[in-house]
Amino acid sequence: MASFNVSINDDNILENDEDFILTIMRGTLPDGVTRDGDGQATVTIVDDDDVTVRFSETTYSFNEGTGHAQPALVVSNPSSTDITVLVRDTQNTATRGVDYNSGPYTVTLTAGMTMASFNVPINDDDILENDEDFTLSIRSDTLPNRVTRLGSGRSTVTIVDVDILKWTCL
Repeated sequence: MASFNVSINDDNILENDEDFILTIMRGTLPDGVTRDGDGQATVTIVDDDDVTVRFSETTYSFNEGTGHAQPALVVSNPSSTDITVLVRDTQNTATRGVDYNSGPYTVTLTAGMTMASFNVPINDDDILENDEDFTLSIRSDTLPNRVTRLGSGRSTVTIVDVDILKWTCL
C-alpha cells in the first residue's frame, strides 16, 4: 500500500462541499501492478467556512430631510450563494409610522458580496423637535445555515432634526 498527499486550499468562502475524482492512469503503473476496479476514488472536500453578519456601524445618523436612512450589513467572508437577512426595527424616541417607515427589512447579499446597504424611509415631519432614534436588529432565527449574527446584531439609527424655528413679526 502506498499513499500520497493532495494539497487542499482553504478558499474562505461559504459553499457546499466539493468533490473531485482521483484516477490511477493505465500505463503509469510498473510492470506486474494492476489497478483495482476502475482505479478511481472520489475525494470530498468538506467546507468548514462559516460566516458572521453584522451592521457596518453600531450607530448611524441621518438628516430628517434626506428621505431615507441607508444602513449596511457586512459579512465576514463571501458566500457562493445569496445570503438573505431579515432586519426588524424597534422604536425608541422615534415613532414607527410617523418618523420612519417600519420594517421588517429584507436584505440580500448576493453571492460574492461582503456588504449590502438597504433603505429605511425617513419622514420629514416639519416639527421642531429633538433628534430621535430607533434600533435595527438582525433576526438570528431567520439566518441561513452556518451564518450567525456577530455580537448583539443591533444598530441605533438617529434621525437628526433639521427643522428650524420660523419667527413672524406682526
